[in-house]
This record gives sequence, structure tokens and C-alpha cells, in this order.
Amino acid sequence: MNMRELIDLKGLMKIRELMNCFVPSWHHRIFLMLFLTVGTGPTILWDVSAQPSCFADSPHSTESPHFTDSAHSVPSSITANSGHVASSINPKQKLIDVGKWHLHTLHVYSGSILSHAELADTTADAGIGELERVEPLENVELLEELLVTATYLPGVMSRSPLAVQLVRRDAADLRWRPAATLDEITAQLPGVQVSNRENYALGERITIRGLGWRSPFGVRGIRILLDEIPLTVADGQTIVTMADPAMVKRLEVIQGPSSTFYGNAAGGVIALYTSPSRDDSFLTARVLTSSYAEQKMETSWGLQLPKQWQMDGFVTRLKTDGYREHSAATIVRAHLGATWRPRSKETLAFHVHHTSMPFAEHPGALTEQMLEENPSQARANFLSAGAGKEFHQTMTGINYEKPMTGGTLKTSLHAVVRDLENPLPFGTILLNRYAGGGRVGWTFSGLPFDLQTGAELLLQHDDRQNRSPARIPPVTVTLD
Repeated sequence: MNMRELIDLKGLMKIRELMNCFVPSWHHRIFLMLFLTVGTGPTILWDVSAQPSCFADSPHSTESPHFTDSAHSVPSSITANSGHVASSINPKQKLIDVGKWHLHTLHVYSGSILSHAELADTTADAGIGELERVEPLENVELLEELLVTATYLPGVMSRSPLAVQLVRRDAADLRWRPAATLDEITAQLPGVQVSNRENYALGERITIRGLGWRSPFGVRGIRILLDEIPLTVADGQTIVTMADPAMVKRLEVIQGPSSTFYGNAAGGVIALYTSPSRDDSFLTARVLTSSYAEQKMETSWGLQLPKQWQMDGFVTRLKTDGYREHSAATIVRAHLGATWRPRSKETLAFHVHHTSMPFAEHPGALTEQMLEENPSQARANFLSAGAGKEFHQTMTGINYEKPMTGGTLKTSLHAVVRDLENPLPFGTILLNRYAGGGRVGWTFSGLPFDLQTGAELLLQHDDRQNRSPARIPPVTVTLD
């Protein structure tokens, strides 16, 4: 008999009777009823300090057919974490016939000692089970503390005053759930919305708590880092296509005004990490195929070297014809990383990321009528103009962290080179970009509080041209 079969009219009367006995306060009763009716599993909130002889006054006696004998008994006393001994309970007291209940753990809730119980499997003629004696837990495994590094002032996530969220992908997740787009990783994060427009020429649009939705292209108001290298340049624009979601091992999100530690990031900060956390050598390869002639090849590797050196990298290639007409794309991504740890807490890390998108066709937006007629068609003017995007971008970064007398020094430098050609119906955009910057921070030690100071400099130089459409000669430069 399962929980749903037990909660009938008669079962609810018994549950109410049980609550009146063990849960005398009204807020406990409301919590119990909600959990029993909409929760994923049954739970009893048991206040052992209230009315220990409740069942002695119950209209049901031990001769009632609702009771049966059992080898399990209730402990004569239960002690909370504070050492307070609760009221004694008769070890022969029985529970109402709502199945077998086994006591597992104790908690302190609103000043009362409560227990979590689990409904055991019952049969149609099963009787009432008594509460099982609580045995001390052995081989208890403590959960690992989550260290947040996206705040520039690393700290344990459970004690962070910021609105921080973290996603860690283990080996099984990476193997069996390859993320084709970033929204597959952030789907469970509240307040974070990644709009996958299924158009590689436009890319993904990201909003955090509603900020960033007005961006017509790219990402605005949100700073994104890839292996601690800013994808966001000095003017606030971010190109997310540089990151391969399938290679992301860890993701951290900072929401709200606390993200202004990064400068022009009023919406939030997203930190992506692709380097593996494992310390052994490995080599993996994978080939994926899907509908619309989509194919992806991936290979990643890691190498442990002498003298505390570690290297890792990956190469991926994605090719697809797309669902819509004129929506094919090809993307090649590569990464090389090296880390040196000469002493405890001293780290030197080097990363290089390169992304080439030889072409990504842009089918354009459809009207409602066109969508009803044929949702896979492309706009005629986008098709005739050969609208799309081609870009090649390389970025590199180096980070150094060293504990010193009085604090810890952390510095970083990065550089970005981008070459873009973007034909559109109204013209063609050509862009050569050179960007970079550096950051230095000092974290004080020996203080009764955390204190950090630092400075950051971002540089950007764009050489841009707008040309008239190539299909309408002669081609003229409209902006230089």
C-alpha cells in the first residue's frame, strides 16, 4: 500500500488524530499536512516533549484492531544536540494504523525535537509498527564545502553574503548529458535565463533577474569570464560563442549589485571553468550526431608533468545544416591550459582559447503569417544578401596568486584579437578588434574581517567599416 492509497478520508482522520497527539502547535500541524499532501515522501513531525501519554487517553485502546504487536520499540528517552533529555515515552505505545514508520534522524525545529519518518512497504493485512530504536550512525560522510572563486575574494558558498549560485558537472554528467547550448547548464538556476535562439549567427541572449533583455545582440550588463579571462570587453559587450558548453566543468553566478566588484556588471557575473579538477593524465574522444545533419567531434586531454606542472586542452568541431533554410553553421573551438603549483597556495595558470566560425548563416525573423505557412523558411532579403557571420577570435590570459607577508597577491593579464565579417541585408560590417587588460588585487590577512583592495584596467581598440550591400554595386564604405 503506497502513500496515495493511505490518504483517503479515513486516513486523513487518522493523520489528524496523530497530529493532535504529537503536534499540538498549529504551525507544526499546517507544515505536516502540507508535506503529507504535496510532498514527495511522507514525514511525521513528532514532538516527543508534548503529551507523552497521549495514546493512553486516545479512544483507541490496545485491544483495537488498529494495533498490532511488533518487535520494534520506542527508546525510553531521546536527547537533542544540546544535551536536553526529552520526556520519557512508554516503549510499548503503538501508533495508529497508517503503515510502518521507522525513526531515522532527529532535528530541532521551533524549539521542539522532531523526527523524520519514512513509510515502509506494507501489505493489505499489515498492522501497526512501533518506532525503531535509533542507533548511532557509523561511517558518516561529511559533504564537501563548496569554494566560490568568482567573487575575487574566495570563500565558502554556505557563508557567502552574496547571491551566489554554483553548478558542478561530474564525469557522468559530462559523458551522458553533453550540453549543446548554455541554457542546458543554467536551466536549474533561478533568476538566470538563457534565450537560445537556435541561430549561431546571433548567439545566445542572457538575462539575470531581468537585466540584459534589451540587448539586440550579444550580452550587455552581464560580465562573463572563461577560465578567469573576461569575455566581456571594455564597452560591455560579450560574445558567448567563445565558450563550448559541452566543455564547461563548473559554472558560478553572482546576482545583484554585488557583481559590481567586476566593474560594469550591474546585472551579474557568470564565471565558466573548462579545466578539469582531476590530477591524473587522461584522453577522451567523442562523436555526436543528430537531426538536420548535425555532427560534433570532441577530444579532450590532461597531462600530469613533473615539478608540479599540469596541462590540459580540448578541440571540438560542430557542423549543422540547421532546421531552417539558410541556417547552416560550422564552429571550431580549441583550448590549451597549463598550471604550475610550486608551493602551497601559490599558483601560476595560463590559458589560450581560440574559436573559428567560418560561416553561420542568418535566416532572419519571420512574420506570424510566414510562420504559419512554413516555419522553416528564411526571409527573402536575408537569403539574397547571404546574411550571416564569420569570425575568428583568440584570447589568452595568465593568472598568478602568491601568499606573502601580510596578505595574498593575485594578478592577471589577458589579451583578445577578433576578426569579424557580418553581411546583412542593409550592408556588411567588417571589424578588427584588439582588446586586453589587467587586474591586481591584495587580500589582507590577520584581520578579524575580510578586506581586499585592487585595481583593474581594460583596453579596447576597434577598426570598423560598414559597407553597402554587395548585391547592389558599386560597393561603397558608409562608415570607417
